[in-house]
Amino acid sequence: MSIEAWLRQFYGRQLQERDRQTADPAVAAAAFEAFRHNLAPDLQALFDEGRDNPLPSDEPDGPILNYVFGWGAMPGRKIKLVSIEERGWWRSLGPSAVVTLDIAGQVRDLVIKGEYDGKLCRWFIADIDYGSGGPDETLRGRLERVGE
Repeated sequence: MSIEAWLRQFYGRQLQERDRQTADPAVAAAAFEAFRHNLAPDLQALFDEGRDNPLPSDEPDGPILNYVFGWGAMPGRKIKLVSIEERGWWRSLGPSAVVTLDIAGQVRDLVIKGEYDGKLCRWFIADIDYGSGGPDETLRGRLERVGE
């Protein structure tokens, strides 16, 4: 399965569960663990290190980052999957794809870097580039900063 096909399944499930997460904290917790389970092992470790650390007290109030959908994906906002495609010019970064989302009428691209585990025959998320919109452009950067 290509990273593009895997991400279609992953984001399809995430969008289906999104509305239920808002209404039921148990569903939200399960969805969060499902997301965490899809992270590459080193990213999972970073996530676990920073899990109980609050953001620094000097962190300005501002945009909220949704780890799956990026900046501006607040609860209650309509999110639609526009496209997922591998783009040739990203191949130098390794396996990756661009996920294009429409969040309340604003189109945003996320670049998802994948990592394939041949022993497990499955894909993992190695990083997500959210682009500009807040203090952290990548998931890895956010986790490293929070874990400090």
